Amino acid sequence: HLTPANLAAEAAYLRDRPSFERPYGWAWLLALAAECRAHGGAEGERWTTALRPAVDAVDDLLAGWLPRATYPVRHGNHPNSAFALSLALDSGELSDGTGRAVRERLLSWFADDHDAPAHWEPSGQDFLSPALTEADAMRRVLAPERLAAWLDRFLPGLGAGAPCALLEVPVVSDHADPQIGHLLGLTLSRAAALRSLAEALPDGAVRTRLAEAAAAHLTAGMPAVERGDFTTDHWLATFAALALDPPAPAQPRH
Repeated sequence: HLTPANLAAEAAYLRDRPSFERPYGWAWLLALAAECRAHGGAEGERWTTALRPAVDAVDDLLAGWLPRATYPVRHGNHPNSAFALSLALDSGELSDGTGRAVRERLLSWFADDHDAPAHWEPSGQDFLSPALTEADAMRRVLAPERLAAWLDRFLPGLGAGAPCALLEVPVVSDHADPQIGHLLGLTLSRAAALRSLAEALPDGAVRTRLAEAAAAHLTAGMPAVERGDFTTDHWLATFAALALDPPAPAQPRH
């Protein structure tokens, strides 16, 4: 399906409908382009070339949207702003100007946040953690020492061993339910965010707690990836890949 003609049609569709799949689908398109580039060889080069018009469309749309995105979307489903912008940055497919605009917007949205209501999580249909996606986004724009200080304000008590709902593996009562099953994705996306945060922080109690929680979430979430149920099979593997792959190198500017 990744032919020049098909992807030119996708690019035109996106440009004609600038809010379509914004920002979740945009981010995954960039992630697909990054995977094709990493694949290499004749196939990877062919797919990368074919994807270029769609990648350029997303870059332009993202650059046009960010100045108007006064407030982030913080809930744990598709429109979550922090997750999508993080995935876009990790792709390495953004132009320099758009990448800079993404980092600046993340800082303007989140740099002053504190006392996250972690005890409200999870919501019943989350596949992303509002608090952890935000924290993991800040990992990409803050140097380790500044990230540690920001996280101490955002999740106070974490270093002192205070209970934190974000570290507890979600209970998934019905794996086959298409909405409750979102919590399987939450388990894996939390695993990815917890591990990435742990690896970005200086040694200490917070790093240890996050790393242990990441391992517990990964152990709980991986069996669901191969259950053979289309309700989850068609999307969980992408979250498993995020949880298993090494985090993309952060490029903090602050």
